[in-house]
Amino acid sequence: MSQSFYPVHLVGSVPLVDAASVFEMVGEILNGCISRIPDGETGERSNWIAWQLPLLKLNPALEPDRSKAAPTHETASDGAAVDASDFRFLKVKTGIDQAEIKLETEYAKQAIASFEAFAEIQAGGKIPADVRFQVSLPTPYAIASLYISPDSWPQFLPAYERAIRRDLAQIAARIPHEMLAIQWDVCMEVMAWEGQLPSPEPDLAGFTFRSIGALCDAVPADVEVGLHLCYGDPGHKHIVEPKNSEILVALANGISASTDRVLNWIHMPVPRERVDDDYYAALGNLALDSECTLFLGLVHFTDSDHGASARIASARKVVTEFGIATECGFGRRPADTVAPLLELHRRCSKLAATSAEEGR
Repeated sequence: MSQSFYPVHLVGSVPLVDAASVFEMVGEILNGCISRIPDGETGERSNWIAWQLPLLKLNPALEPDRSKAAPTHETASDGAAVDASDFRFLKVKTGIDQAEIKLETEYAKQAIASFEAFAEIQAGGKIPADVRFQVSLPTPYAIASLYISPDSWPQFLPAYERAIRRDLAQIAARIPHEMLAIQWDVCMEVMAWEGQLPSPEPDLAGFTFRSIGALCDAVPADVEVGLHLCYGDPGHKHIVEPKNSEILVALANGISASTDRVLNWIHMPVPRERVDDDYYAALGNLALDSECTLFLGLVHFTDSDHGASARIASARKVVTEFGIATECGFGRRPADTVAPLLELHRRCSKLAATSAEEGR
């Protein structure tokens, strides 16, 4: 990557027509700024994990739990992952053991198909040869917390973990490791730490670190792996506004310490209005491997270059080395804003690199 730019990270969703369009646009605009490109989670996958619900509803081991009320204040029109107009939690049918539950996630199917387009476009020179294909995967708790009755979590969580690990293994078997990067999306765990969701176990920290650390360990050592720590993005608003970065830092440190391998990156959101020192102070407590890049989601389309510049300056008081990103994916924004937003990333990447050099 050019030293003239700070590294740029894309969380996952990019609302273009297909994966090839994402690869070509990102490859053109962010050439020299980016090390990994996701497929944009286009089509039915544009609303994060909502596309998993129809697969779960078809599973013979699951059925609606009529005893549980529908979630409140979550609607598809708001961009949330749940359509509360007809949603009911699912539960594991009576008499079915967790070992009997066979789940299909289709993440491998989607990733392998997208990689074919990535490899073709990269071979044609539109994506630099050293840029990897990025696959974003959910944690089992994310699926369970949104779609499964808590009474069934002890059975469902290990079943979904088996399924997502199987898809991960298929992805790693079909895509050259030197071309692959895996991102674990960690959102609902953040909500649990904020007290918005119940924990599957009495020890929430122990559960979080152990379960996500194990997912990171499941990624082959020569495949890059990273974390997207998230406060959600329904209606371009956080589910809960973070008071500061303390929970994000605690999660980053705990997961990093719980995995046997090196994390290549960790992404954290930065709310648009937060230029105050209090938000960034906890970043000084980060204890990450030297090979791990911190990406701060401080790019906001609504206040463009000047807002990002202010947040970059505030962050640099605490951490001197970091990359830039938005807070979350682009999936819930109009397609015609994607190119200008990518151009904003490039300008901010250049600005961050220039201001860092001037400060030395």
